Amino acid sequence: MVSMKTPTPTLYSAWFCPYAQRAWSCLNYFEIEFDLIESLGSGMTVSYTKIPELLKVNPKGLVPTLVYPAVAAKEEVNGKGNNDEKDDKKDIVQCESLDILLDLYQKHSSTSSKNNQKGGRDEDYSVLLKQLYRDARTHNKNVCSPFYRALMKRDEIDRQEGWKAMADGIVAFSDHLEWKATATRQDTNKEEENEEGESGSATKKLKCISFYQLSPSPSPSNAKNQHGDSNDEQEEEAEEPNLVDFTVYPWINRLCVIEHYRGYKLMDKVPRHVSDKIYAWKDKMESLPAIQKTVGEEKRLIDSYSRYAAGTVQSKVGEAVRQGKDADTV
Repeated sequence: MVSMKTPTPTLYSAWFCPYAQRAWSCLNYFEIEFDLIESLGSGMTVSYTKIPELLKVNPKGLVPTLVYPAVAAKEEVNGKGNNDEKDDKKDIVQCESLDILLDLYQKHSSTSSKNNQKGGRDEDYSVLLKQLYRDARTHNKNVCSPFYRALMKRDEIDRQEGWKAMADGIVAFSDHLEWKATATRQDTNKEEENEEGESGSATKKLKCISFYQLSPSPSPSNAKNQHGDSNDEQEEEAEEPNLVDFTVYPWINRLCVIEHYRGYKLMDKVPRHVSDKIYAWKDKMESLPAIQKTVGEEKRLIDSYSRYAAGTVQSKVGEAVRQGKDADTV
């Protein structure tokens, strides 16, 4: 069997697109070498200008579009290449952001990542991924889609209904985030030894938030008070973000867009313990270099949604919302 270097995949993207951000950040997370091509231009028009290279591989011109070159096609995507020699030279093209995330986790998750999922055994990981994929689709519908109704609808009542639906979806998502206790070493001026027999330092437990957990918290947001204090906090274990985290993050990152154009604030809509969890989780996600590389300047991001707020944008999502459909149906 002849060995050859795996060609670099290409991600056709747009810096402002939350669906593309999912794929972009996940590729970064797994440290996959890929070519990133900005594929949508807007200028001063209500429609996007799509580069010819994107339209060639995806006639609909949607981002993200991830292309695995022909030489790697058989081995790169879940064995989807067939054994017919005539198919060896076909690129594999993926256009659905959640399917891209699932595929990346199926191929690139480390053994440690697999063992850190609840239920843990490596042989169970494919089952866990299916559960996470199911949850990702649920939160995509309940958090991501209402965002566009809250932003685009012309009637204030319709916008408020969209915002309520999004806030309800965020509350449900937050139930899968858990406060963890983590130990940190602090220097002290005391001469006495601490419980581990070391002088000059002390151990203090701090709270941090988890990534998405399959099992929801047993109590409302696992909080005993508005600051997230809990008598049954779990000890923090090494963990990694999963495909649900990457699914939801772009829309939490865009809460600033809703606040700017509609004046809706998450802290005014959900209980304090929920917003505390969500913003702690947002900070945790943004501590990842994989996410940091994809986050644009806030003002520029807000400006990119002006046509959505005006209801004039010409895009598949915009058209769907104007027709009374949800964004997740596009």
